[in-house]
Amino acid sequence: VKNADAAAKQEALSAGISVAMLTTAFGLIGAIPSIVAFSILQSRQNSIISLLEAKATDLFNYLSARNRRLAKKRG
Repeated sequence: VKNADAAAKQEALSAGISVAMLTTAFGLIGAIPSIVAFSILQSRQNSIISLLEAKATDLFNYLSARNRRLAKKRG
């Protein structure tokens, strides 16, 4: 490349830019759907965690009330 004429250098440079642009495009083609899928899965995860927390609280309240009723009956 050092001893090449200006036209050859320009052709080599344009080929390198073309490869870089294609690499960027394919990277974005893979990255954008991945980010969307991650966002959807994270939202579903948060809703499932909220539901589990609510059900665990309900179970705790039920068992606590049951324990209090049994303790009153015993004495």
